[in-house]
Amino acid sequence: MVKETDYIYNIPKFSKKSSLANTRIMLDRIGFDENSKKIIHVAGTNGKGSVCAYIARILQENGYKTGLFTSPHLVDVRERIRINNEMISKEDFVEAYEYVEEHHSGELAYFDYLFGMAVYYYNRQNVDYVVMETGLGGRLDATNAVK
Repeated sequence: MVKETDYIYNIPKFSKKSSLANTRIMLDRIGFDENSKKIIHVAGTNGKGSVCAYIARILQENGYKTGLFTSPHLVDVRERIRINNEMISKEDFVEAYEYVEEHHSGELAYFDYLFGMAVYYYNRQNVDYVVMETGLGGRLDATNAVK
């Protein structure tokens, strides 16, 4: 039996053609309006995931609908995309993947797909805040495409 998320594992982890410009185009095509969301972008060497989890929980406890995007996952790839600490459902994961697949431009790497899926899902679910952890970091990280 094929798992609902197996198709995403066939996407290359890295891509020579993946760029911030491609990620920005994907965000525009998805319709992600970062001006309508409060975004907290966490970068650094150690502790990013913990800091993101703390911030997201504080926001949630104060009544805000909060999206949390982290990496890597431990057991299930859907752990990376959460709202109020609930993983994206299998059905929403597949829908988000298909939407990004239809609307992306150029070649995207694995992390870029997941990032696109997350922002599509957060946009669709109308979250108040998005707390996002950088991937590998640096100036070319896909999360830096958000203004």
